[in-house]
Amino acid sequence: MPAEMEPLNVDSSARDIEDSLGRFYTWYLTKSDMDDKKLTAYFLRFVGKEAYKLIKNLVYLEPPADISYNALKKIVLQHFNPIKFVATERARFNMLTLSHSQSVRDFVLQLQTQAAKCDYGAQLEDQLRDRLIAGIQLPELQQKLLLCPNKKFQTIRKTYRTLNSAVQNLENVNLVDELIPDIHALTGKRSVLSAGRRDTFNLSSYAFKTFISASGEKHDLIVNTGSVESIVPQLDPTAFYPSVVTVPTDGNIRGITGHSVPLVGSCTIPVRLPQGTSVDCNFLVSTSGPSIVGLKVLRPLRTSITLPTSVNGNEFKQLIPKCSKATGGMQIPKVKLEATGYSIFLKRRIISFGLREPVRQALNSTCEKRILTPVE
Repeated sequence: MPAEMEPLNVDSSARDIEDSLGRFYTWYLTKSDMDDKKLTAYFLRFVGKEAYKLIKNLVYLEPPADISYNALKKIVLQHFNPIKFVATERARFNMLTLSHSQSVRDFVLQLQTQAAKCDYGAQLEDQLRDRLIAGIQLPELQQKLLLCPNKKFQTIRKTYRTLNSAVQNLENVNLVDELIPDIHALTGKRSVLSAGRRDTFNLSSYAFKTFISASGEKHDLIVNTGSVESIVPQLDPTAFYPSVVTVPTDGNIRGITGHSVPLVGSCTIPVRLPQGTSVDCNFLVSTSGPSIVGLKVLRPLRTSITLPTSVNGNEFKQLIPKCSKATGGMQIPKVKLEATGYSIFLKRRIISFGLREPVRQALNSTCEKRILTPVE
């Protein structure tokens, strides 16, 4: 036995056993004059006393020295490796999705590692490709990947990396178009504070709300009812509140194309109410883009949004009393369905004593509701 190698520890994990056997095989490769018989003898001496007893029990009725080294190695590994249920591993594989903080490379590596436990065989490439596309959870990118002429996994992976890198490397991402849906139909234009300067935004796409800071200055922010968080550019908080302090944050916001909005921290800005009091509102601070107010700020301020509409107001007045009278739901007559054929009876199953009373009550309830009809 090689002097620099310790005996096989039977209390080790399956990974440690594989490493020990790998070290022994590496030592064997350095010996040029060793045949199969000597290899088995050296292996049985290498494993030590406790492991030899275990191997002897595993190959009972046959002497360990008469078995080849490869057969002994396979028996030992089967003993220490846990039983893998393919169905369970495949279920875990089908639940893998790309998290917000996970890179494409790490997600692909995670897919390949889990797929190695699923025994997909010839379907491995197809399964990896389908799970990669489904795990992205970004409809626009998924559609582009599905339109690729070459549907091989390697091609899909390279295409996704290219698209993902292109999105993340955009220097001037239009945060208004990415983060704010076109939900408010207004007219005209308005000047909005954005990254330390006044930018003009078309009011045909966005609704605005005027906020009064603690210093008495008025600022117009874009209202986004589809966003939970509120965002201000890095240069704007001091315009709202000169003594504002920006602190680091772990928050992460992703646009509809999958890119992450670059954040530098968060801050608290007091906003004055019409009654004269002020409310502390939390804002995320971005490197660039317009000032956006989301639901977390709108709720404590009890903000109301008035949306213009082209529908005549008289139609609403007539529709409200009409709808208020529609009570009681729809009156649908009962219909008895006629079925032909033989009655089908379920095979009688033995119910444990403790469950007989709950099962009886459940069956009686369904019979009372005329869902089931008892058979006499």
